[in-house]
Amino acid sequence: MSRRSASLRWAVRLVVPAVLLGWLVSRTDTAALGQAFARVSWWALPVGVGFLLVQTVFLAAKWRALLPEVGLWALVRLILIGHFFGTVLPGQISAEVAKAVILSRSHASPSAVTASVAVDRLTGMFVQLGLGAVGAVLATPAVPSVLRVSLVAAVLGIAVVTFLTRIPGVLSLAERVATATAARVAVLARLSRFALATLREVDRRVRHPASLLANVAWGLPSQAAGIAAIYALCQASGVPLSLPDQLWTTAIVSVLLMVPVSLAGFGVREVSFVGMLALRGIAREQALVLSLGLGGLQIAVAVVGAVVYLIERRATPASAPAAAVAGVAVPPSSEPGRAGNE
Repeated sequence: MSRRSASLRWAVRLVVPAVLLGWLVSRTDTAALGQAFARVSWWALPVGVGFLLVQTVFLAAKWRALLPEVGLWALVRLILIGHFFGTVLPGQISAEVAKAVILSRSHASPSAVTASVAVDRLTGMFVQLGLGAVGAVLATPAVPSVLRVSLVAAVLGIAVVTFLTRIPGVLSLAERVATATAARVAVLARLSRFALATLREVDRRVRHPASLLANVAWGLPSQAAGIAAIYALCQASGVPLSLPDQLWTTAIVSVLLMVPVSLAGFGVREVSFVGMLALRGIAREQALVLSLGLGGLQIAVAVVGAVVYLIERRATPASAPAAAVAGVAVPPSSEPGRAGNE
């Protein structure tokens, strides 16, 4: 039954992008689409990949503000590997899961790793959606009010979720729920303890404003590098998309790509871009070229991540300590949950 369910999920994730792309192409002037591709200056692809690799370094510095015991280049490698898994598996959230799982194997505190990944993801979304909200406000002609309000509401919602543990009673309620779950459902006892330990680690990080602010601050140059890659594609394909429009469209698309219904975001990304750029008077053919170009950049960086993953696997001796290979400075204390503190 599980194999059948897994096969069905993979079939859906392959069929969805095929159906969406087929539907878009069927409603597109194929001659005009071919002309749009012919006009593209392909120098934008290596330039765009370069910007995305620079973005990876900024993202590693951002993550390291929350997890300073791990080396910068170790985090760069993990982000590239996570990008690979986020491309070959449905939904961008799979990249975060891959990073947490891989690093947890070599870190003294898996709950600390998971918490750092969760907070880093939340602050990354906060910065991107915040810039998207600014772009939606500044864009001319005006962006539909429902999109502006949605972006602002999303930013506020992420802020609330990030600081949820600071709300009086939330952490104690989580402790009671975890204790009751562990007592009543034995099979969930370990998971409950881990979830509670992760929540405590999240609380510990949001209570330290210096590291949290550094994490948010590193999000600005990382977003700038990503926007630079999109700007290069716009210039190369002749898509007249202003900076404010780039900010709000990419912010919305990034949220939609978290839905695990297609591989590498194909189909979902194209439908989203075509719909939103139509609001700016940009032809469907140009929007498709831009979106597929972004998909190409994602695949190129995923190839780099796959190479890094293979090199890491081959270079890791079976008897080598995982922490040393990952570049982790392991603290002397063990996982809090194992020491009885969680």
